[in-house]
Parts: sequence; structure tokens; C-alpha cells
Amino acid sequence: NVFIVRGIARMGFKSQEILESHFSQYGPVKRVMVAHSKVKPVKGDAALARIRPGSLGFVVMCQADSAQRVLEAGSEQNVQGTKVR
Repeated sequence: NVFIVRGIARMGFKSQEILESHFSQYGPVKRVMVAHSKVKPVKGDAALARIRPGSLGFVVMCQADSAQRVLEAGSEQNVQGTKVR
């Protein structure tokens, strides 16, 4: 019931909500997890580390047949103008 979505950094920090909205057309979404990454600060001060939007997400569907419908839709999908794989 879990699949990986790549190429989502352009969606920004709202990628979790965008992915949930998009994939709910295939069935109920149980959870969406996006790993945001920390960027090292210029001067090495950890307190000044920036966070940038993640490029990888995990979508957990409530039912296996919903995940199967997502996979049958193709390996690449357009989600609000962003091509994801």
C-alpha cells in the first residue's frame, strides 16, 4: 500500500498536502510523508541551518487496490504542473 514519489521539490513545503489531494482521486490516503533536508549554513553555525523542500515522498494508501490504481496510471504523473515519478 506504500509507494515512493520522486521529483516533488518544486511543490515546496506544501508538497504533503498537494500529494494527498492528488492521490486521493485513486482512493483514501492514509498518510503522506515528505523528507525535507537541512542545508549546511555558510559559516558552519548549526543554528543558522536552512531547510529546503524534500524531493522524495512516501504515500500510504488505505487499500491495496488504491495503490494498484495509482501504479496503473503510469510511472509519471502531472501533479499541479509538476511531473513526478
